[in-house]
Amino acid sequence: MTAARSLRWPSLTILALLLAALACPPAQAAAPVQQGCFDIVVDGGFEQRNWWTLGGGLLPAAYVSSPTFSGTSAMQLGNQVNAASIEAYSTVRQTLTIPTNAVSAQLSFRVWTFTEANPGADRQEALLLTPGASVLSVSPGAVWFDLSNSGSYRPIVIDVIGQQGRTFDLAFSVYNDGAGGRTWMFVDEVRLDICLAAPGATATPTPTFVPFPTATPTFVPFPTATPTFVPAPGTPSPIPPDCVDILTNGDFEWDGAWLFGDTAIPPFYAGAPNPVFSGSRSMALGAVLPSAPANVPSFSSIQQSITLPATAQTARIHFQVLPISNASPGGLSRQELVLLDPLNFSETIDVPWRVTLNSSQWQPVEKDLTRFLGRTLTVYFNARNAGDGTRTSMFLDQVQVLVCDTLAIMPFSGASDPASAQAPIAAPMAAQPMPATHTTVIAVNGGSAPLPEVTPGPMVTSTATPDLRGNQGSKLNLSALNNPWLIILVMSALILLCVVAALYFFRGGSQEKPPS
Repeated sequence: MTAARSLRWPSLTILALLLAALACPPAQAAAPVQQGCFDIVVDGGFEQRNWWTLGGGLLPAAYVSSPTFSGTSAMQLGNQVNAASIEAYSTVRQTLTIPTNAVSAQLSFRVWTFTEANPGADRQEALLLTPGASVLSVSPGAVWFDLSNSGSYRPIVIDVIGQQGRTFDLAFSVYNDGAGGRTWMFVDEVRLDICLAAPGATATPTPTFVPFPTATPTFVPFPTATPTFVPAPGTPSPIPPDCVDILTNGDFEWDGAWLFGDTAIPPFYAGAPNPVFSGSRSMALGAVLPSAPANVPSFSSIQQSITLPATAQTARIHFQVLPISNASPGGLSRQELVLLDPLNFSETIDVPWRVTLNSSQWQPVEKDLTRFLGRTLTVYFNARNAGDGTRTSMFLDQVQVLVCDTLAIMPFSGASDPASAQAPIAAPMAAQPMPATHTTVIAVNGGSAPLPEVTPGPMVTSTATPDLRGNQGSKLNLSALNNPWLIILVMSALILLCVVAALYFFRGGSQEKPPS
């Protein structure tokens, strides 16, 4: 019996170690995030509810809390809630740009389709349209279409590299012909993942463009004022080959993407004979019109939220502005660019540009945003009038927020200068201090109660790839699993538990009494 017990020890030890190895697999390094790739759709999970342009009409699209594929919201399109069968479109859209140096572009989304018996000419679609164009009765821009009951959410993946270098509206649409059964669908988890060519590489393949619908956007009429001057039109600043503009409708050529402040002097889309830098329209803010009140304090503001990818190397905002003012500099009347926290609108993150200027020509302004990489910001332009009888306003055009994947990009000015093209990006600028004698009050989302300006808070630098859909707090955070030291610590604890269990088992066997 003693010999058998002596053989039992090593056998059980080997067995325990084998079980520990199986129960405690070795740590594996997390796969690195592929550099140069990111999702250009903002709020693809429909959680923030302010990034998509919802079409009107008899069957408007709507945010819903059920059914969702993930998170707390999805987008409903079609005739689910209307009792009668009527003819109408139900659409939602977002303007996107695939850069010229993209080497891949993949559209993906989750969709749950529904249709009743005898749907006739109804259809469910995803389309690529000319920005601002209407969804036509015939849809040559459709990259996906269906008429089905899917029974659950299903994935759709489409290669759209053929639209390389183009700006378009990604639109989802449900058409009901009103002649039979109703049709609707739910959309969630929309992404358009692009990968950029390495610095110095030539992007391939050569794009084959898919024709867009040729419908001409019908613009909402805007106020017309007779300016004392109309500067000569300029040329839009080119986008460097390794950069992408993540701002939507920065040239103001169609109605959408910007939220307007509901104040005494509202902004408006302006066309000829008002000053326009390029294209057919610009944005007018402040006391531009002669009918604007000169003795009423007012803001005149527009805003749009953006997410600066943490994987980018640089970020900057560039715009053309024509400032007009007869107020004295340093007062409450001014033109400004403010960066706000979209989750806390009372917090002013930074004021990159604040002036009180009067000019007869367009002026380029460029500010560095690299220090905000990985953050979601609200870009807020404002022309403030103090109500003291003076008039302050400005025209904006060609607003761009460029994120770039390389350490050096070609400057916006002097692009033909080879020396300037090789110059590295300057260090991020320090935040400009807030004037102690001024109080900026910001009205958000049309609210009547203005919010006070506060001192910029500390910056939080993200080390993980941001969720560009903005579903903060609704998804499981797996960033901790990318820490190899944490994995090693967990493994060590599991192995120690296995060894303790084996020793306890062996001790119990050694105390077994021999047979009498």
